[in-house]
Amino acid sequence: MSRARTTGPGTIASIATLAFFVTLSSCSGDGASPETTAASPETPAASRQIATWGDSSTSGIGASADLSYPAQLQSLTGRSAFNGGVSGQTSDQIAARQGGAPALLTFPSNTLPAAGPVVLEFESTFPITAEGPGPITGTIGGSHGTLSYQTDGNDNRQLAFTRDDPGMAKFVPALSPFHPDTFGREAQINVFWMGNNFFDPQGLESDIGKSAAFLSTRRFIVMSLNNAGDQGIGTDAYDQLAQINADLAQAYPGNFLDIRRILVDNYDPADPQDVRDHDDDVIPTSLRNDNVHLNDKGYRIVAREIAAFIAAKSW
Repeated sequence: MSRARTTGPGTIASIATLAFFVTLSSCSGDGASPETTAASPETPAASRQIATWGDSSTSGIGASADLSYPAQLQSLTGRSAFNGGVSGQTSDQIAARQGGAPALLTFPSNTLPAAGPVVLEFESTFPITAEGPGPITGTIGGSHGTLSYQTDGNDNRQLAFTRDDPGMAKFVPALSPFHPDTFGREAQINVFWMGNNFFDPQGLESDIGKSAAFLSTRRFIVMSLNNAGDQGIGTDAYDQLAQINADLAQAYPGNFLDIRRILVDNYDPADPQDVRDHDDDVIPTSLRNDNVHLNDKGYRIVAREIAAFIAAKSW
């Protein structure tokens, strides 16, 4: 991975950030752009709203109350920013919630009962976990209902589906997709920040691709993956993450935001630990709450850079 260095703190404000402060107040966000080739019409209101998808870094682990990056992004832009982050989730779980890669579910005896909740016999992934996001609504086999998470007496994870309207028991083929209700978010500006399963680069990159393809707009941002404080130069994780980020940059040249590089370069040259972090090409300690998660200041930079990206695109 290229490790272009800055000459000091003067590069803390990126070109994109400068563009944000110059243009955000005058940008309508509704004008046409080369990246906007929607498969279906976008309403101006929907196209200006933001939906963020990810894991703990999106949900806001490490941040003070109401200072996750989506919350700060909403404050910066004055636009609605949905927080679709769930701590601990991998890209397949996130993509299943977003709609790009629906979870495949199997009912006992391939039968949806006439009424009441039914525990699934098999699920390809868990779009809901103990950490969230709580029950989600959607459709499977032509029936709309609610998918919920629970555990049995042995603490085994389970998913249960409850149809909205009682009726005749019906056959639903094994491995049928559960299509979550999207509430129009596929027409909004989507931000994807997935990375817990970086050890499976093929699966991770496929899930991001499916999530982007699911959108009815080309207004989306794919964020680079961050390395942890102990995943510096010379570690296997560093090399794996570097390759994934290079792949994403190549796959989404007009939609890729290298937030890792920006965060690494926002080090404090007067802080010896930050200098060591920068030399090791990891996010500076001054921007982290722990080894992995950012603090309020770090999330502020993330929000600022996304806002700048949106403004530079005139989205």
